[in-house]
Amino acid sequence: VMAENNALSGVAQSSPLEEVAGDNDLYILSKQNNVVAFYKYGGANVPAHKAFLLLPKPSDNSNAPAVRMVVETTSIENVTSPDFSTETTIYNLRGQRLQSMQAPGLYIVNGKKMLVK
Repeated sequence: VMAENNALSGVAQSSPLEEVAGDNDLYILSKQNNVVAFYKYGGANVPAHKAFLLLPKPSDNSNAPAVRMVVETTSIENVTSPDFSTETTIYNLRGQRLQSMQAPGLYIVNGKKMLVK
């Protein structure tokens, strides 16, 4: 089922290629030789739960083996950390109040869950 403004499709269960692609070429997202791209699929059945693109077959009978996406890299900005300058209350999952987080685990710090790795 294709979402609005999204060229990706998928099937919930394995389906015959002809049934899914019709007169289009089907490209499945996969990794080959350490390159992630949409590669032209030539199998008999489209596997379930795989992202794919349906693109019109070229009119000149040329063959595009893959579609590689080049997108701008994004980043995380304005990361903030909790302000521990005020009084901090720390609890473990047993409800015991602690003085500090000494071991990796899940803690409740000032009423919020915090994972320490």
